[in-house]
Amino acid sequence: FMKLPTIENAQRLAVNTPPQEEESSK
Repeated sequence: FMKLPTIENAQRLAVNTPPQEEESSK
């Protein structure tokens, strides 16, 4: 993860973890 840029790391995390917060808002 350290090798990958911050943007890539964030994107990977978002893909790994589903948008539960967004669903809760809905």
